[in-house]
Amino acid sequence: MKKILLEGLLYPFIAILFCLIFGIPFLYVGFQDIHILGYKDNNHITTIELNRHHFWGLIKNQYSLVRVIEASLGTSESRRADKGGLMVLKSNAFISNETQSVPILAGSSNTDEKKKRSIVNSLNSFIQNKNEIRFDEKLKIRNLFGWVGLPFSILGILGLLGWPSKILKCIKEKCS
Repeated sequence: MKKILLEGLLYPFIAILFCLIFGIPFLYVGFQDIHILGYKDNNHITTIELNRHHFWGLIKNQYSLVRVIEASLGTSESRRADKGGLMVLKSNAFISNETQSVPILAGSSNTDEKKKRSIVNSLNSFIQNKNEIRFDEKLKIRNLFGWVGLPFSILGILGLLGWPSKILKCIKEKCS
């Protein structure tokens, strides 16, 4: 019975859990589809709607910000343990009004800097130009984080699907 519990349940569970816990967050941050829609009313008040899709449309995040005043790049610092505490800058693009800021990308990173700068410049141009009344842009983020997380997520899902057969095999053979 102990072998069935260990080899049929516990060991596969730990392996599957590791793959999913490691893979899914990387996949979430590394593969994103973003749709930014901005418009101005008659009083030139800017409203920006941000739709972010993860996992090929399974998870959708929607934000709407009224009276947007700017788009900006924000940075944060983090220490790397493997380099003796070396500081690493991570950035993200934000849209802001007087009371809140909303990140355009899910997760700060030091990847996709050109896309971040480009979208911030485009949004600021739209916000400042009173003649421009509509803004519509789509971004696809496919970076290293997603490509690292993809195989781990696939292994975790395949392990999850194959786990019942491992349990049945262990019960049938008494995990010998």
